[in-house]
Amino acid sequence: MPRQVLLIEDDEDLREIFQVTLSAIAGLEVLLAESGQVGLAIARSRLPDAILLDVMMPGMDGTEVLRHLKSDAVTRETPVIFLTVRTQATDQNYLLELGGRAVISKTSKPAQLAAQVLDILSQIP
Repeated sequence: MPRQVLLIEDDEDLREIFQVTLSAIAGLEVLLAESGQVGLAIARSRLPDAILLDVMMPGMDGTEVLRHLKSDAVTRETPVIFLTVRTQATDQNYLLELGGRAVISKTSKPAQLAAQVLDILSQIP
Protein backbone atom coordinates (compact mmCIF):
# COMPACT_ATOMS: atom_id res chain seq x y z
CA MET A 1 0.00 0.00 0.00
CA PRO A 2 1.54 3.36 -1.00
CA ARG A 3 2.26 6.01 1.59
CA GLN A 4 -0.35 8.75 1.64
CA VAL A 5 0.41 12.46 1.72
CA LEU A 6 -1.94 15.40 1.90
CA LEU A 7 -1.04 18.39 -0.26
CA ILE A 8 -2.53 21.68 0.95
CA GLU A 9 -1.88 24.20 -1.83
CA ASP A 10 -4.11 27.04 -3.05
CA ASP A 11 -2.63 27.22 -6.56
CA GLU A 12 -4.51 24.78 -8.81
CA ASP A 13 -1.64 24.40 -11.32
CA LEU A 14 0.88 23.63 -8.58
CA ARG A 15 -1.52 21.12 -6.99
CA GLU A 16 -1.70 19.29 -10.31
CA ILE A 17 2.07 19.39 -10.91
CA PHE A 18 2.88 18.21 -7.37
CA GLN A 19 0.22 15.49 -7.52
CA VAL A 20 1.56 14.08 -10.78
CA THR A 21 5.14 14.34 -9.55
CA LEU A 22 4.50 12.66 -6.22
CA SER A 23 2.28 9.90 -7.60
CA ALA A 24 4.21 9.12 -10.80
CA ILE A 25 7.79 9.58 -9.58
CA ALA A 26 7.48 8.82 -5.87
CA GLY A 27 4.60 6.31 -6.00
CA LEU A 28 2.64 8.14 -3.32
CA GLU A 29 -1.11 8.47 -2.93
CA VAL A 30 -1.77 12.22 -2.92
CA LEU A 31 -4.81 13.76 -1.27
CA LEU A 32 -5.53 17.34 -2.36
CA ALA A 33 -6.83 20.38 -0.48
CA GLU A 34 -7.19 23.83 -1.97
CA SER A 35 -7.29 25.69 1.36
CA GLY A 36 -6.20 25.41 4.95
CA GLN A 37 -9.74 24.76 6.16
CA VAL A 38 -10.28 21.92 3.69
CA GLY A 39 -6.83 20.54 4.51
CA LEU A 40 -7.55 20.43 8.24
CA ALA A 41 -10.75 18.45 7.63
CA ILE A 42 -8.98 15.96 5.34
CA ALA A 43 -6.04 15.62 7.74
CA ARG A 44 -8.38 14.76 10.58
CA SER A 45 -10.50 12.30 8.60
CA ARG A 46 -7.83 10.55 6.51
CA LEU A 47 -4.75 10.72 8.81
CA PRO A 48 -2.11 10.90 6.04
CA ASP A 49 1.50 9.81 6.61
CA ALA A 50 2.62 13.42 6.05
CA ILE A 51 1.27 16.81 5.04
CA LEU A 52 2.81 19.02 2.37
CA LEU A 53 1.76 22.53 3.31
CA ASP A 54 1.99 25.74 1.32
CA VAL A 55 3.18 28.60 3.52
CA MET A 56 1.50 31.54 1.79
CA MET A 57 -2.21 31.01 1.18
CA PRO A 58 -5.14 33.42 1.38
CA GLY A 59 -7.41 33.11 4.38
CA MET A 60 -5.63 30.62 6.61
CA ASP A 61 -1.90 30.57 5.85
CA GLY A 62 0.39 27.62 6.40
CA THR A 63 1.62 28.68 9.84
CA GLU A 64 -1.98 28.98 11.07
CA VAL A 65 -2.81 25.56 9.61
CA LEU A 66 0.21 24.12 11.43
CA ARG A 67 -0.94 25.64 14.74
CA HIS A 68 -4.35 23.97 14.30
CA LEU A 69 -2.74 20.63 13.39
CA LYS A 70 -0.42 20.73 16.41
CA SER A 71 -3.23 21.67 18.80
CA ASP A 72 -5.42 18.72 17.73
CA ALA A 73 -4.67 15.39 19.43
CA VAL A 74 -5.66 13.52 16.25
CA THR A 75 -3.23 15.35 13.93
CA ARG A 76 -0.54 16.52 16.39
CA GLU A 77 2.01 13.86 15.39
CA THR A 78 1.48 14.08 11.61
CA PRO A 79 4.74 15.35 10.07
CA VAL A 80 4.37 18.63 8.17
CA ILE A 81 6.63 19.51 5.25
CA PHE A 82 6.41 23.17 4.29
CA LEU A 83 6.44 24.13 0.60
CA THR A 84 7.65 27.65 -0.05
CA VAL A 85 9.41 29.93 -2.50
CA ARG A 86 11.15 31.63 0.42
CA THR A 87 14.36 29.69 0.75
CA GLN A 88 16.42 31.97 2.97
CA ALA A 89 17.84 30.22 6.03
CA THR A 90 16.01 32.55 8.43
CA ASP A 91 12.66 31.70 6.80
CA GLN A 92 13.40 27.98 6.89
CA ASN A 93 14.58 28.08 10.50
CA TYR A 94 11.42 29.95 11.52
CA LEU A 95 9.21 27.28 9.92
CA LEU A 96 11.17 24.47 11.54
CA GLU A 97 10.97 26.17 14.94
CA LEU A 98 7.19 26.33 14.56
CA GLY A 99 7.15 22.54 14.29
CA GLY A 100 7.59 21.78 10.62
CA ARG A 101 9.49 18.57 9.86
CA ALA A 102 11.20 20.01 6.76
CA VAL A 103 11.07 22.85 4.26
CA ILE A 104 11.16 22.21 0.50
CA SER A 105 11.46 24.87 -2.17
CA LYS A 106 8.55 25.04 -4.59
CA THR A 107 11.09 25.73 -7.31
CA SER A 108 12.72 22.29 -6.96
CA LYS A 109 12.78 20.17 -10.10
CA PRO A 110 10.06 17.46 -10.01
CA ALA A 111 12.48 14.56 -9.52
CA GLN A 112 14.29 16.47 -6.77
CA LEU A 113 11.00 17.30 -5.02
CA ALA A 114 9.92 13.64 -5.15
CA ALA A 115 13.31 12.49 -3.82
CA GLN A 116 13.17 14.99 -0.96
CA VAL A 117 9.66 13.91 0.06
CA LEU A 118 10.60 10.22 -0.13
CA ASP A 119 13.72 10.86 1.97
CA ILE A 120 11.66 12.62 4.64
CA LEU A 121 9.02 9.86 4.59
CA SER A 122 11.74 7.21 4.98
CA GLN A 123 12.61 8.79 8.33
CA ILE A 124 9.04 8.52 9.57
CA PRO A 125 7.92 5.18 11.04
